[in-house]
Amino acid sequence: MSANGEEEDDVSNIFNRNSGSNNHPQSRPHIGDDDIDIEENQHGTSHSDLFNRSNHNSEDGDEFMADPENRLETLIEELQSMYHLNNHYGPLAAKSVKCPANKQFARTFYAITAATQAFESSESSAVNPKNKCADQFKDFICEKARLFITKTDIEAYTATLDKHGDPLRKSLLKLTRDAADNQTNDFKAKYFPEGYAGEDLEAKANFRGAFNELVKHVRGQLRDLQILSTKKIQPDGPVPCIDDLIHHIIFKLLPRKDRANYAPAAITWKQRIRISHLRLEATSHYLSHYPKSVTQWNLIDQRLDVL
Repeated sequence: MSANGEEEDDVSNIFNRNSGSNNHPQSRPHIGDDDIDIEENQHGTSHSDLFNRSNHNSEDGDEFMADPENRLETLIEELQSMYHLNNHYGPLAAKSVKCPANKQFARTFYAITAATQAFESSESSAVNPKNKCADQFKDFICEKARLFITKTDIEAYTATLDKHGDPLRKSLLKLTRDAADNQTNDFKAKYFPEGYAGEDLEAKANFRGAFNELVKHVRGQLRDLQILSTKKIQPDGPVPCIDDLIHHIIFKLLPRKDRANYAPAAITWKQRIRISHLRLEATSHYLSHYPKSVTQWNLIDQRLDVL
């Protein structure tokens, strides 16, 4: 038979071998270990390779888990440098971030609840009686200082001693302090801050500092009312005459509850002289370049001492 015939027979044999006959069913060929190895090699993977790959992936996973841990630590350090949590809240935040996923919700929920509780506590402290007492004290001191600062017999606005070192009887600080001292013990106990009475030197120093700052605030108000042109107050018209300016100053320094019933009184020459002097000194100091340690009130006190 020719070569072409042999090839045709081979092809037919292939189909015959695959299809078989009903009368002579083909028995299932036996697959040996060598055949399994060949089949596995054809697919490019063996069972041992599968298990080895699993072990290898596990090792890679361990390395992968180590890297996120390092990245997490870096992230925690970055967040801490941004938000500056204290020694109490910093570890709590880090622990919440590092905890397992099934615990993160609980920790986050408690953190949010704690923040809400702290916010409510701060709101309640803002309206507690202690803070109300502090406001009453501030209002009282400022009201008394505004009452005295427009008087014409004030000897000094910041100083308490004259150039010879003798105490001034009518300095703004002394008059305001005397008004505070003359209040009843019940009033002091209810509204005055701690440190007003007692032997605690630090508390006394804090009280004096707060008291002086309140009087200083009133002096600043008078200065602004005299100039009527600072960075905060823009002029909206011509400079008023001295009498109108005095009425304006007195009205603005009155307590709000008394302004509706304010009836302008006749202006005295002492008032004109005093307010004119203060206005000239304030304007001169405002336009000059004095060192910060030299205030207009220092200069005014020196000139009043000479007069």
